[in-house]
Formats: sequence, structure tokens, C-alpha cells
Amino acid sequence: EYLGKGNIVFDADYVGSERIDSELSVTYNFDRIDRKDSSSQYVRNLSTVNVINRWGFILADFATLFAGGDFQYDYFDSTNIGQFNVFNGGGYVTAEFSIKKIAKIIPSLKLVYYKDYPLVIPKLGFVFFIGDMFTLKNNFYRSYKLPTVNDKFWPEDNTYVGNPDLRNEDGIGGDVILDFSKPGIISAESSVYITYLRDAIMWQPRESDGKWTPTNIGQAFYFGSDHSVKSDFSKYVKVNLNYSFLLTYALTDDYDYEDDKRMAYKPMHTFNFGIEFNWGKGFVVISGKFESERYTTISNTTRMNPYFNLDVNFNQKVGIVTLYCSVKNLLNTYYYLMDGYPMPGGSITMGVKVYFEKEFKKKKEQDK
Repeated sequence: EYLGKGNIVFDADYVGSERIDSELSVTYNFDRIDRKDSSSQYVRNLSTVNVINRWGFILADFATLFAGGDFQYDYFDSTNIGQFNVFNGGGYVTAEFSIKKIAKIIPSLKLVYYKDYPLVIPKLGFVFFIGDMFTLKNNFYRSYKLPTVNDKFWPEDNTYVGNPDLRNEDGIGGDVILDFSKPGIISAESSVYITYLRDAIMWQPRESDGKWTPTNIGQAFYFGSDHSVKSDFSKYVKVNLNYSFLLTYALTDDYDYEDDKRMAYKPMHTFNFGIEFNWGKGFVVISGKFESERYTTISNTTRMNPYFNLDVNFNQKVGIVTLYCSVKNLLNTYYYLMDGYPMPGGSITMGVKVYFEKEFKKKKEQDK
């Protein structure tokens, strides 16, 4: 597999007026796969161009308008499927109304082009400022996810095959988020959310031949809660903790809430932590992640065990030279993210980075 990526960003804080700003991002990705096994052989090239443009307009002290769009163009060329183009994208308008320093109301509307007809994606958000340290946010939204080119047209081999009949994910949801910030000490955030999805996209083995293929799961319900804490008491020591709880229900034609079936590959409990020791010209970061058991199918007949992964990263700058060492999976944990595909064991990467900068000035500027 050969991968390439390029990105250009233009950011303007002033466009004809101090009340107008804009940002433009253009990204190009290239992905080539040469595949050969006992039953198949093919070459697949995928070129993708992403364009994102955003504009901000300060209409008044209490009103701001945001507008923009994001567009994606895919060019697919495969020896066993052929050539074709895919274009998706859409534009949005978001308004932000401030009620003194008490609250904000943020309505938003996005139109997404898909299969010759637009998807209407509304969102309504509220922000309430409670004293100097608390902020309460509340959002109601429609959620969606379009199938990727790989989801629909992955060339068939003895392991994988795409599904050109995939439908887009569609759903509705809402959340409540409470932020707490005490500068110089600590910041924290807690949230609760619910999402109802229809036609959720999931890669699973086909019953007919065992080949992995994406399919639309009838319906699904998600209830989750995220909690995070970050320290802010020292520039030399930083600590962050995150815990996520996610309860899912698979609601296909065969299952309902009473069957109590979990969605595949969705752990109920996830815990992350990071500790950074910084001494100016260097740092050490220790980070870990725990995931509880996950089911591999919506029938919940097979499962993958919980796992804990620990990484350590070290950087030390000496003049224009930076020494670094990265230890992945320090405990050499044997675990899976997808059934049948074990993750790499422990590894150590060491190296040297050299950074040199020289500033050249005109003589007149030096004489000032």
C-alpha cells in the first residue's frame, strides 16, 4: 500500500473588514493498493480532494453569522472494477446570538448533496454561563454518515468485498454538557447524550462465505456519558483523565430492547489517562487506555476480552538536535481491535531530529 497526502491552508483574520474573516483548506490524498493472493490479483488507486471553506461575519455585538461548506471528490481506478468519480459535499449557515453575558442561542442548518438530492441537517444549540467557572451546553441535532468509496466499492478478494447498495446512516440525538474551569488549578467536563440511528454502517463477515463486507444494521440506540479532567496547577506536570460509558441496543428486525443486544465493537467502558513531565527542553509522556469487552456481532455470541495498553514517549532537546524515544505497548499486551486481526506487540522507536532556522534581514532593517 502506498499513501500520500498534501494540505494547504489559507487563514485570513481580515477580509476587507475587521468584521469578516475566512479560512480555506485544500487536502489531497492518494492511496494505492497492489493486492495478490491465491484467488485474486488487482491494483486499486484512490485519489481524494477535500475542500473546506469557512466565513465569519460579525453582524453586531450580539450576533455573529458563520457560513461555509465542505466538499469531497473521489476518483477511483481499479483493474477489476473500473474507473468512476464520486462527489459529495454541502454548505451550512450558523447564527450565534448572545444574550448579554448570560446565554447564547446557536441555530444551524446544513444541506448535504448526496445521490442527486439534498439531506437537510438541522441543529439547535444553547449555552448558559453560570458564574465565572461553570458553562452549561445543550444541543439537539440530526446525525448522518455517508458511505465511503471504500465501503461501497472495495475490490473483492478472498477476505473483503464492498457493498454498492449501502444506504447512509441517519439519526437524531441530543446532549447536555457541563464545563468547569478554575484557571491555575483544574478544568473538567461531563456530558450525557442519546442518539437514535437508522441504517448504521458496520463491517461484518458475510454468512455465505465469511468475507468482510459493510452492511446496514436496521436501527440502533446509543446512551452515553463522557467525563474528563485536566490539571492546570503546574507547567511542569500535566495530568488528564477520561472515562466514557456507552450503552447500545441493536434494534434490527429480529431484536428489540428486551433482547438486550449490544452493537458490535462498542465497549461499554473506556478509560484513558495521560501524565506529562515537562522540564523546558524535554518531556516524558505516559499514556494508557483500557477498553472493556466488546462483542463481534450483534447476536452477541462471540466477544473479545478487555485490554489495557500503555505507551511512553520521551523527547530531549540539545541545541539544534532533539533526541526522542517512543515505546508502544510497553506491557506487550496481546489484544484485538477487530476479530481475527491482532494488534502489534511492544516496540521501541528511537531517533534524532535536527531543526535549524536562520533569519535573513536587509541591511536597512538591521541598522534601525
